[in-house]
Order: sequence, then C-alpha cells, then structure tokens
Amino acid sequence: MAEPGAAAGYFAVKGIRDIVIGLNLLALFALGQRRATGVLMAIAAMIPIADMVIVLTHGGSVATALGIHGLTAVIVLFDAWLLLRERRTADLAQPVGVHS
Repeated sequence: MAEPGAAAGYFAVKGIRDIVIGLNLLALFALGQRRATGVLMAIAAMIPIADMVIVLTHGGSVATALGIHGLTAVIVLFDAWLLLRERRTADLAQPVGVHS
C-alpha cells in the first residue's frame, strides 16, 4: 500500500492535470473555436478512460470506475460530438435563387 505522502502527491498531480485541461477547453470555447474545442474534448476523453482502467486494474471498485470515470468519458465524448457536428452559419444552405 502506498504511503500517505505518495498518495497526496498523486492527487495533487491529478488535480492540476484536470484543471489545466479544463482551462484549455474553456479558453478555446470562449474564443469561439468550437471545432477545436470539440477535437480537444474528444482527445481529452482519453483521460477519464485511462483513469477508469487504472481504477479497475488496481483493485478499485467497478462502481467507482464505471460510475465516475466511465460516465465522465461518455459525457465528454457526447459534448465533443455536439460541438463537432455543429455547422457554421455560412455552411448552411443558401436561399433559393441565390447562386455562387
């Protein structure tokens, strides 16, 4: 079993990782970069998936792995999908009779 000091360091590293990725996503979204935000969210979904695998392979409960990390991954992927499927206004169909 890990010493309390080692676990405390682990949680600090995990916390700062989650905060920084969240700030990156927030910055892209605030700048109106919806497609880039969606791509980064899809990539960032690997974080809770990896956390889920780590919990499962290190004796953690299946409920915690699936209920926290698995559900987080599903929500992040769903949000990424919503951002990536959105079209820009210019990409929408032009009115009838308008030719390029």
